[in-house]
Amino acid sequence: MEEKLLKLFQDFYNEFKDFKTEMTDFKKSTERRLDKIDFRLEGIDDKVSEAFEAIEAHAQINKEQHKEIMNELKGELNIVQLAVKRAAK
Repeated sequence: MEEKLLKLFQDFYNEFKDFKTEMTDFKKSTERRLDKIDFRLEGIDDKVSEAFEAIEAHAQINKEQHKEIMNELKGELNIVQLAVKRAAK
């Protein structure tokens, strides 16, 4: 009877050790995959930040160019208005 109990306990212990080893390996594997994911996410975050900085820079350039074009058009509109006034006289 004691031998059977001892054998059952040893079998249980061996299964537990195998299970523990499998879970430890699974945890390590998962951690490695998570580390890779974190690394890739950092790279993506950097690229997205750079893209937004470029978009902001282009938006500022476009705003300045728009302002310059509008000033030029206002000047040309004034010239046209003067010419129309002179022609109307």
